[in-house]
Amino acid sequence: MSRLNKCVLILAAACLAPLVIAADDPAEERHERMEEVGDAAKPVGGMLKGDLEFDAAVALASFVTMQQQIDGIGELFPEGSYVGGEDRATEAVWTNRADFDQK
Repeated sequence: MSRLNKCVLILAAACLAPLVIAADDPAEERHERMEEVGDAAKPVGGMLKGDLEFDAAVALASFVTMQQQIDGIGELFPEGSYVGGEDRATEAVWTNRADFDQK
């Protein structure tokens, strides 16, 4: 299987992942999406640091995954969905919503 085919399969799996997550738990869905963004950023970071050889197909697949995961993520921060703790959205999202929405 070619590298491009592998990238396409990974990208397809990443696109379908949010559909599997329960839609009634915005905190869990936004957490899962940000995990996907983090995973997609790893190969790009490795390339930027020189730890991995540059691969345009992998970089493109990473950027496409990041874009797809963050697209519409603001809707996953409805009023009352604040969950505190480590690896969670900051409370400022809810206390300064206009600033969050602008960014």
